[in-house]
Amino acid sequence: MVSNSIACRILIQNEQMEQVDTFPYLGSLITEDGEHNGIPYQVTQRAADQKIWKSHSIPISMKIRLMKALVWPVAV
Repeated sequence: MVSNSIACRILIQNEQMEQVDTFPYLGSLITEDGEHNGIPYQVTQRAADQKIWKSHSIPISMKIRLMKALVWPVAV
């Protein structure tokens, strides 16, 4: 159970879901406050640091694929 936060009661098919402090998702560890630690976040940060998003030599279609693969799973 999560300490120092509001308890939630979520039922799916009459079964109560367990409330946890952290959970793994696509190689990252998501915490109760929404922070994430792990490889996808590091890859995204590295990509941003290397200015991939601002590069004119990388096609927009590739940037969209990168965003869907690297950014959206972490942001969700």
